[in-house]
Amino acid sequence: MDVVATHQATAFAKCWIVEEKRGPLLVEFVHIPLRRVFAINNEARAKVDEAAEEAQASPELAAASIWHNLYYPATEPPFMHDGEREEIGYTCCHVF
Repeated sequence: MDVVATHQATAFAKCWIVEEKRGPLLVEFVHIPLRRVFAINNEARAKVDEAAEEAQASPELAAASIWHNLYYPATEPPFMHDGEREEIGYTCCHVF
């Protein structure tokens, strides 16, 4: 059961019944059978295990490349724009 959706549904029901006085409201809750939960869990574990095996089989990257492809182009935080920092005269080296 989705806890957030349940909270939102009960908050809506309370508002409908108590505050707006619109009358009764039926809220239906559905649960996922345990067999389906276990199947989803096993499928997720298999995908994670496969990704872990692939990661361990790949060669280790150089430490200098740790910052490559970390952010989508043009979305990097300001402290990562070295050339831009020099262009605008930003010389502070402190990153908080």
